[in-house]
Amino acid sequence: MAEELGVHHEALRGWIRQAEADAEPARMGHANRDAADLAAKHRSSVSKMTTRHRIKTETPDGLRTCFEAAQPR
Repeated sequence: MAEELGVHHEALRGWIRQAEADAEPARMGHANRDAADLAAKHRSSVSKMTTRHRIKTETPDGLRTCFEAAQPR
């Protein structure tokens, strides 16, 4: 799955561990609104990063931008 997202497998593993930690209070029966809000923000930011990555790698302009950024100055 990490390859599909274009991220290192350890980064994905870290995101999953963080999401599990964020969900832990709800799983334990503790209604912690702050933890739930933080988890929702985290999921939203991961979704946005995934979308940005997909746009950059799947569109001609995005590929050109990535290529130009990788060139030495």
